[in-house]
Amino acid sequence: MSTPDTGRLIFTPRPAPVSPRLRPAHRVALLLEMIDKCHGAKATLLQLHAIDTALADPDARRRLAGDDSRDVALSAVRVDPALNRAVDRAIGEGLLSMNTNATVELTPAGRNALEAVRGADILRAERAALAEIPGKITRGKARAAAGARP
Repeated sequence: MSTPDTGRLIFTPRPAPVSPRLRPAHRVALLLEMIDKCHGAKATLLQLHAIDTALADPDARRRLAGDDSRDVALSAVRVDPALNRAVDRAIGEGLLSMNTNATVELTPAGRNALEAVRGADILRAERAALAEIPGKITRGKARAAAGARP
């Protein structure tokens, strides 16, 4: 109901911004960086989800880096369906290959795409967060970060 005192309600639809974490190209580019951070440039889904959690949570990042001190909160490794979709897309685009031992690895096309991503100077914040984790991320580090027993 509209009265002369209140005026008319006007609705103007505007597009809602989509988070870059949900944009497929961003996720695939980040996925390539994550796999390159893993030992042998091969990764299991647990490794990828552990890294993805570590990128979003500083405590999880410290645990993945090997900090077992009591002041670091135990962070559960979160399973993000968007990461699984990015893996499927990267395999479909020929950037990754799935091995018989349930690991994914960069293909030559994936290595070229990774170099293009690095040449474009994007994902600076994510690369800085990955650099906080020394060395390569092994399956053992990912299992320990997830709280699994050896």
